Amino acid sequence: MRSSPRGYFFMINNVHFVNNIMVARTGAEVDERYLEELFTQFGYIVEKHRDEVLEVGTLCTHNMTEGICMCTVASLHDQ
Repeated sequence: MRSSPRGYFFMINNVHFVNNIMVARTGAEVDERYLEELFTQFGYIVEKHRDEVLEVGTLCTHNMTEGICMCTVASLHDQ
């Protein structure tokens, strides 16, 4: 692959949870930083989102879908 950027890396990292339905994911921030660094070195544009929740146990699918669509549109626009 020789294109620049090579593509888009869309990362959702849920660390904290509403109403403590799950324990906070200790160390998730470190994983996020390493993944961002790795994919940046691979030539990808990294878009990160953290704690995408709406209410107890319900992922905010609207925010996730919107973010994925924005990455898709940007990717198609670059072609």
